[in-house]
Amino acid sequence: MIDQVLRLKSIDEAVSLLLSEGIANYHYTLPNDKKEIMMDFYLLTSVYGMLKTEDEKLAMVFDDTLKEMLSAVRKELLSAVFYSICAEFRHIWKRTSVSLTEKWMKKNMPRKFAQVFSKIKGSMHVHRHAEYNEAYKLTKEAMAASGMDEEDFVRMAKSAFEKLEWVAGWGDEAWAAICDGWLRLYKASNTSDLIVAIDHVYDLQHNSDTVFNKVDAYAKETDDPDEDEYSWIQDALDYKAAIIDPWELWDKASAGLRPLMARVLKATFGTSADSVKDRMAAASKKLGLSVGDIVMSKGSKDLIFVIKSLSPLIGMDKYADTAKLTPTSLEAVKKAPEWALLASKKLKTNYKPKVGDIVYSIYTGNTAYPMLVTEVNSTGVFGVDEEMYDEFLNDAEGGDEKKALNAMLKEWAEHMEFEDVAPPLDPFVPEWISDLKKLIQKYKR
Repeated sequence: MIDQVLRLKSIDEAVSLLLSEGIANYHYTLPNDKKEIMMDFYLLTSVYGMLKTEDEKLAMVFDDTLKEMLSAVRKELLSAVFYSICAEFRHIWKRTSVSLTEKWMKKNMPRKFAQVFSKIKGSMHVHRHAEYNEAYKLTKEAMAASGMDEEDFVRMAKSAFEKLEWVAGWGDEAWAAICDGWLRLYKASNTSDLIVAIDHVYDLQHNSDTVFNKVDAYAKETDDPDEDEYSWIQDALDYKAAIIDPWELWDKASAGLRPLMARVLKATFGTSADSVKDRMAAASKKLGLSVGDIVMSKGSKDLIFVIKSLSPLIGMDKYADTAKLTPTSLEAVKKAPEWALLASKKLKTNYKPKVGDIVYSIYTGNTAYPMLVTEVNSTGVFGVDEEMYDEFLNDAEGGDEKKALNAMLKEWAEHMEFEDVAPPLDPFVPEWISDLKKLIQKYKR
């Protein structure tokens, strides 16, 4: 039956077939494909707390499957990230300050662990994955010799990444954050904590790429010259972030999960992604709302928010007179805070930042402030604000102006998520940004 579903071109055809099958004996098995594991996680958790059904059997099977999947994914990710931490930790002798490292080891690394793990210093391999494997093997042997468990080792590695002086591009704060992510997942126990921790681990990045790029099992061949064998991870995360309805994840999930989720999604959202999109369009037309509109919700306290997706409008169209929504109006715009106006412009224009742009950092409820974009990569946007510029002026006074400028652009720059930056409301350019742009051009020549 599953093979037949995979050959069907229409999601609606597949759903009809799957809905005709019973789920009395359904059992979920974690797929081997790492991308399918990720998509299964995001599809199942997209419905967590939202399932609408009077079918007690369906609700029970969904809950059991979610628990089984979270437990299996937790085990999978703890293993993969632990392997990556071992692989990076092998650089402790070659990519850190020797004198400081020796002092740190005497205080923080058990003697028996150091005796075993120090064998890595003489390791010579042609292929990097062979080095990773040896680092993992020696770590496990050193743990056994010293009586450490995985949590003990990760806490020790975190201390090394935080406190030692690492050569740029190795160890350091990025890997300390990865250790934090592992510890968070290791300690997570209830459903909500597991969902948050697993989502966080999938997003983890180190100094050059995803945390999974040391794990050979996560590599996928690609014909795209602009992508590497691990680029699919960021592509999948970007796809997940851009969806407007869980049905868009359905055909990306494993064939083993689709029969259950066909029933769950139909009960909760409708028959297919196409039908949900039609309902969103109808709700948008009836309410007079679209993406980017500023909305006032009137109640005991007026709340102003910006519509990022049309999916919440489904259902509201049935209660248009009592939903207490006021579509964008002159009154709403006058009362809207600056961050809402900026967010509205961003969404209406589908704005994508680039280096050299003036953007406003928009955090709901906070004052928006301008920044100059210095870098854009897969993790988000990096920018310099006026306070950083003032610090640069102080550092550059009587010193090396070019060195201070490079430090500000590369080391001080603040990281922001793509969704937290918006274009300015008017073409006004603050004087400090004009001065900074001139300085950047001066040293580019």
